[in-house]
Amino acid sequence: MMLMRFAKKLTVFFSDIKGCSTLTDTMEAEALVILLNSYLKEMAEIATCYGGTIDKFIGDAIMIFFGDPKSRGKKQDALACVMMAIEMR
Repeated sequence: MMLMRFAKKLTVFFSDIKGCSTLTDTMEAEALVILLNSYLKEMAEIATCYGGTIDKFIGDAIMIFFGDPKSRGKKQDALACVMMAIEMR
């Protein structure tokens, strides 16, 4: 039996909040959690609108990819990622 593997081409996006470590030193824990939850929720909604798949959240960071489970083609996936990033700004 021959096992075949197929590689998918993904566009991957990473983001985190600049200066978040400094911010965590100056905020109370409850306020920080509220702020991060609000931020990550908004980023997730934007990612979903552009067809991104949220891979993970790590603290203030988010990893999103395009091209799996559905791809609109390498170029369109990359363009959707860039448009998403612009809106996230």
